[in-house]
Amino acid sequence: MGSFVKSPTEQHLNIDKVSQTARFLILSLPDNQLSKLSPFAIEKGLHAIGGSPKSVKRLRSGDLLIETASAIQTKSFLLAKKFLDYQLSVTVHKALNSCRGVVSDKELMMASESEIIEGLSTQGVIAARRINIRRGNDIIPTKHVTLTFSSSKLPSNTTAGYIRSPVKPYIPNPLCCFNCQRFGHSKVACRGQLTCSNCGIAGHSANGCQADPHCFHCKQDHSSDSKDCPQWKTEKKIQEIKIKQNITYAEAKKLISQEKTPSYSQAVKSSVSQNTQTDENITKVIVPPLTKLKPGKVIDDYLHNSDHFPLIITDNRHNSANHYYSPKYVYNAADWQKFSSLADITSAIIDNHTVDEALENIISIIKTAADASIPLAKANLIKFKKSKADSRRIQRQSQRLSWRKYISTITSSTSSKELWQKVKKACGNVPSHSISTLTNNDQTISSPKEIADTIASSLVQISSSRNYPDHFLAHKLKEEKTKLNFNTQFDLPYNNSFTLLEFQSCLSTVHNSAPGPDNIGSFLIKHLTIESQTNILRLYNRIWQEQTFPTLWHQAIITPILKPGKDATNPLNYRPIALTCCLCKLLERLVNRRLVHYLETNNIIHPHQSGFRKGRCTLDNLLSLETDIRLAFLQKKHLVAIFFDIEKAYDRTWRHGILSDLYAFGLRGNLPIFIRNFLRLRKFRVRVGFEFSDSYIQEEGVPQGSVLSVSLFIIKINNILHQLPSFVKGHLYVDDLYISCTGNHISFIEQQLQTAVQKIKHWSDFNGFNFSASKSSGVHFCRKRGLHLDPEIEMDGRIIQIENQVRFLGILFDRKLTFLSHVKYLRKRCERALNILKVLSNTSWGADRLSLQRIYRSTILSTLDYGSAIYGSARKSVLKKLDPIHHSALRLCSGAFRTSPTSSLYVDCYEPPLEIRRQMLSLHYYLRISSNTRHPCHGFQLRPFLHRLQQARPSSVPTFFTRMHNLMKDFNLHEVPISLQPSFLPPWKDSEFKYLNPFGSFDKSNTSDTIFQQLFADHRLRFHDFVPIYTDGSKLSSRVSFAVVFPKSVSAFTLLPFCSIFTAEITAVFHALKQILKCPIGKYAIYTDSLSVLQALNSLHCKSHPLVFSVLDLYEKLISQGFSLVFCWVPSHVGIAGNEQADSNARSATHFSHEPVPVCDLKKHIKSCLQMKWQIH
Repeated sequence: MGSFVKSPTEQHLNIDKVSQTARFLILSLPDNQLSKLSPFAIEKGLHAIGGSPKSVKRLRSGDLLIETASAIQTKSFLLAKKFLDYQLSVTVHKALNSCRGVVSDKELMMASESEIIEGLSTQGVIAARRINIRRGNDIIPTKHVTLTFSSSKLPSNTTAGYIRSPVKPYIPNPLCCFNCQRFGHSKVACRGQLTCSNCGIAGHSANGCQADPHCFHCKQDHSSDSKDCPQWKTEKKIQEIKIKQNITYAEAKKLISQEKTPSYSQAVKSSVSQNTQTDENITKVIVPPLTKLKPGKVIDDYLHNSDHFPLIITDNRHNSANHYYSPKYVYNAADWQKFSSLADITSAIIDNHTVDEALENIISIIKTAADASIPLAKANLIKFKKSKADSRRIQRQSQRLSWRKYISTITSSTSSKELWQKVKKACGNVPSHSISTLTNNDQTISSPKEIADTIASSLVQISSSRNYPDHFLAHKLKEEKTKLNFNTQFDLPYNNSFTLLEFQSCLSTVHNSAPGPDNIGSFLIKHLTIESQTNILRLYNRIWQEQTFPTLWHQAIITPILKPGKDATNPLNYRPIALTCCLCKLLERLVNRRLVHYLETNNIIHPHQSGFRKGRCTLDNLLSLETDIRLAFLQKKHLVAIFFDIEKAYDRTWRHGILSDLYAFGLRGNLPIFIRNFLRLRKFRVRVGFEFSDSYIQEEGVPQGSVLSVSLFIIKINNILHQLPSFVKGHLYVDDLYISCTGNHISFIEQQLQTAVQKIKHWSDFNGFNFSASKSSGVHFCRKRGLHLDPEIEMDGRIIQIENQVRFLGILFDRKLTFLSHVKYLRKRCERALNILKVLSNTSWGADRLSLQRIYRSTILSTLDYGSAIYGSARKSVLKKLDPIHHSALRLCSGAFRTSPTSSLYVDCYEPPLEIRRQMLSLHYYLRISSNTRHPCHGFQLRPFLHRLQQARPSSVPTFFTRMHNLMKDFNLHEVPISLQPSFLPPWKDSEFKYLNPFGSFDKSNTSDTIFQQLFADHRLRFHDFVPIYTDGSKLSSRVSFAVVFPKSVSAFTLLPFCSIFTAEITAVFHALKQILKCPIGKYAIYTDSLSVLQALNSLHCKSHPLVFSVLDLYEKLISQGFSLVFCWVPSHVGIAGNEQADSNARSATHFSHEPVPVCDLKKHIKSCLQMKWQIH
């Protein structure tokens, strides 16, 4: 096993230095106690010290040889003093913690061994020996130098001055005994008999032996120490395996012996028997159907002394686990405090290594800490059998209680994903994604490895540039010859280093997604300490500023999921679900925020692109289409819409085209260079069960499963909307494109749409996209009487099919826009989901009422809510078809009788009618559009003649905005000014706002007013040169007001009665700042009793109150002009004179302030108005 030393000097080694390289340790106990302990006790003791080691072996001496997984684990064991209450001795293995390699370079001929050691010491070299050869009596030095490294992992290369030399493993010659001629030991340790190396006969040495050469090992005619001996070659191979796999001599020898041992089939093949008789009882084998086998590879053409051709069969009915399976952690049972302390990522790890090495160290540290503090999901067969037996005995008694407890775990905080998992498990619907067989080129494939390779090959073919047409390939080759120089000398703000605020903001929005190739989940990153997260940010900034990209982050693991209703044997019918490294996705999120900010602030993205943009959603495209159709119907015109399908849009996106667009947008520096490195040389492996395919390269397309991919695709497809003629409208939701044209004559519409299709096709020919004419479709929307021919639009020589209805973004649009087909589809879909409630509402063992209502809102009501603002314009007779679903669900949830009136159901379940809910959701969407100035429908108004036309034709369904305006008028809200959403904040901008709280350590309920008054007096002594300004807000039953008190003036105003108290408080602060702006430059202290306002100003995010942005903008403006401002919280109603005066003036305010109302306040008021309307009716 190699020698090791237990000298006392090792106790004084620098443990920090040793732990960085040492991975093999010897553990020993006094009186050889380790040999008396059971393996279970040893495993428990090892896990208590530093987690489970990478490997554990028992030596002949009884001691343990362990291999640690990281430097942290090594340090844990070196510091350990006790092992299961025994005194523990830990020493570093002498041989296994180092390795030797050979470098060859003529330039090193002039360097001595000591000079080489000194020059390469920083690279871990601790010894060097030049290889010499003997020519006669002369010893000639060579260019080959054997280097000994202090780590067990051999580096790929070394850098000697300006020379970069590759390092090859050093394979020593076999160790042969000069006494007994056997391999594996030296003459000093030999206990065998003296044997001649020349003749192989025992009893004498080779000196003076005149016999013919005869090998002691192989019995052939050569000496025993000859390198032509097969045994010598075998021993040489053992040494090679020992060095390359870093294992012991005995283990390497065992591997060689396994290779030499023939299998049963090999023994049969080598048989010389000529017997051709066959025993039927032997050859008769029951096998799976031959359709499961793969012809061409399952029939052996050699008879093997039989009269039948043998079939080689692989049984793939059950997948078995192997070493490819990545462990799953049980996060609910984790010791997060221990994990945080063990996962200590230091700055030295980041700064003293290359980016790839630093990333590898971070992954190793996090994995080791997770293994030591988070249990793995393991099956315990004994407990399972015992629980199963107990369950059978008490099944009837506990069925009702256990079922109710299981369903009642669904709470308001349960995510929709968890809810669906629970409901599906309750119904016994556990999805299985196993793949049994595939058919490829008329061959049936059943091996998981071959299935994975087949699916991977099909994905490679999809993303291959060979799918592009010849004319585009020529254009592509020409364009890619032009090198894009993204370097810049300007200091652009989006190229600055990432801040900790950006990092934490992005980390808080990361979902707990599955880990990628590094097996590090985002859940682990969230539980790191601030110091460790800061050092990960340090690595990100190194990647950002050094313009590099880790090799591991180019890789992805793809899990194929069968598309619904598709043939499972076709490898093209599987949707690739890619898993990439979570550490990489977090950095992508940081980069994506800066990229999106640049695109939005420079108005680069087309306003009719709604995909994955702040304040936008699928309803925007649905609303645009529905509005255009309603206006066409109002004017008795035709409207024709074409809905396009892009074949493999993401997988065939032209990468160089994306970079060219970024260059054209004016992006320079770190941001576009990072994207270029991100897109370069993407690799993936497909996982089927527990088997992985080979590694494949994705030639084109944006990477699946990446945060940046959607933004990059939007950039590439963005220019397509600029190709349309002026009479044709177009809208995009990522890759869902439709165009429409309105007119009195079909010939005009046909001409315009044909021109648009030709321009789209011409644009796609030079950008790598392929539109499918067979999958694209159109709808001719028209309510005019009489016969009207549909237009004929051609694409690629094929007529685009005109349908009676089309599904667009989940909504069915029929040509009369009645939405009858969509309502019928919704009802059918919800009736299937209603069966879940019927199962769970069993009176003897079902779920309770609250859980049933939660399930209904999450599974059925959410389906009815989607698009209700659009299909809610249908006739009442159509919409009433959904009411029975609502009523049936409420009856199941409440346990009411069939004869119970629906009005009592609404009251009992506190669920309004669907009509009220549709109005509420529509008004909420209308308010969101009204507050977003960047929305294409913001400020939409009908032209005067369309108003008159609408009044003259009351039977025509009005547009969405007309319907919402009428509803707002019913609630007397049509003239209320609405606060606008703030502009985009730079992600790299840190808020400099701070506030004082001298009363924070005192509990108001247990502290007298005198103490607060004294504390405030002390505070004013410190800030006596600051002008005090007091603000306060007040909300009574019928009025909302605020006041601002200056030393020589008081201003008080009322707001609309439905404004919140928070709005009143922050409006007071905003008015105080506006008045300070009119005052001379000086020092001012603003005192408010609203701690929530100060906290909102201190923690800015995209969903903050609109006035928070206004206050911070004005605050920064005042600071830049030389004002000194201090914000301070004061407790209310404790006798502080200024605060009491502000409160009194706020309550007695009479003057009205025409301030815009935030959308959040309007939503609450609209909800109360609709509830009142419901109660009245």
